Amino acid sequence: MARGTLFRNCNWGLDYDLGKNMPVECARRPRVLGQLNVLHVYHLFETNNRDSAVRSLTAGGKFSHDLANSGSLFAALNAKNLLVSHLRVVSRLARLKQLSAAQRSQRQIAVASLGKGLDWQMAAKHESMLASLDQAIEASPEDLARVIPIPARILEHKRELNETVQRVRLLLQ
Repeated sequence: MARGTLFRNCNWGLDYDLGKNMPVECARRPRVLGQLNVLHVYHLFETNNRDSAVRSLTAGGKFSHDLANSGSLFAALNAKNLLVSHLRVVSRLARLKQLSAAQRSQRQIAVASLGKGLDWQMAAKHESMLASLDQAIEASPEDLARVIPIPARILEHKRELNETVQRVRLLLQ
């Protein structure tokens, strides 16, 4: 995952054109990779390898953005959940005063680079280019169909991410 984030563009998304032949595992892998990265960050902090932990947090944020840029609402929702997980780590470390001044500065820059979060409109637009989201859900494997996000709830996810980003920005100041 960290190596993939070094590339300018890395598409971690789903190919809806495959319909029922789309491998379901490719939908789960990015989330698993991101969650493993969160655990890796905690491990690095516990072993006093804090600079590496901060680099892993940065990679996790970039990975989330790359994931969101793959275009679907599903990818955006996965990205949002991963960003929130990484931002919770940053919040915890900031509250516990576990970050040096330089590390805190690096995190401020990384969080500032999030801007307004994810491009939810683009993800919704991508989904609307499909003949129908319901048709896409029907054509998807059952495991995947259960986790495709409902567009009406996207605003709720957008609000949650924005609130989390704002809290972390305040903690890092």
